[in-house]
Parts: sequence; C-alpha cells; structure tokens
Amino acid sequence: MSNREYKPFYRCRLPHWQPRSVPIFLTWRLAGSLPKYVLEALTAERAALERDPRWKDLNIDWGVIQRKRLFGKWDEDLHQSDVGPRWLTQPEVAECVRQVLHDGAESFYVLHAYTLMPNHIHVLLTPRENSQTDNPFPPGVITQR
Repeated sequence: MSNREYKPFYRCRLPHWQPRSVPIFLTWRLAGSLPKYVLEALTAERAALERDPRWKDLNIDWGVIQRKRLFGKWDEDLHQSDVGPRWLTQPEVAECVRQVLHDGAESFYVLHAYTLMPNHIHVLLTPRENSQTDNPFPPGVITQR
C-alpha cells in the first residue's frame, strides 16, 4: 500500500490516524530548516524513547504524552531556527503556497485554518471523499500538491 492510498491507521516515524470526516492537523517544513545537530538530538531522543516498552502501547497515555512532547520540541526548534531557507517570508512565495492550499480545498479537502511560518506550515483540514474510491484523500495525496 502506498502513501497515496487511504489507510485509517498506519505507522511511519509516528502513528497516524485518519478517521473519516474528522479534521487532521498537518505540519511540514522546508528542507534544511533545522540544523543537523538539532535533528540528530531529536532522533536520538526518539530512539531512546522507542526502547521503552510503553512506547508501542497505544492504550496508555505515556506514549501519547511523549509523542506530543517531541512534536512540541521539534515545532519550537522550527520557530526559533535562524538557519536554512526562510522562503515563506517572501510575499510571492507565501502567496503561491496560499493559492495551492486554497486550490486544494476545491477538490481534496475542507480547509479550516493554516499558518505560514518562515520555514514551515501548519494546516488544519478535513479530507474530502474521493469519488473514485469512496475513501478520504490520504495525506500523501494532499501534501504532494
């Protein structure tokens, strides 16, 4: 199964859930927007957490809290980063991204809110149903736009 097919639950680096008709929160960043040492530190911290047996138990709060904490650290590092590309500060680039987000809302999702930061984007959307498959459009299809 590819990232272009709907899956209600799957794992990559983190668990992902996509229930039908429920908003999802997506974040993506520009390549090179975090220094290598920051990525290495976050990767090492995640690897240490994965060795704890509670990490894989989705029925306890510990893993959820740790995942949220790691996301918070990653997001804070993005906000504070003064290295790498900051293309989204350029009005022409920001407008292009804004237009793509709104264009996608016509076919692929209901766009609730978004924030364009200098080096990353946060989006809250609800995937629309794909008339060909009767499943919601998966995040892989949405983010490839």
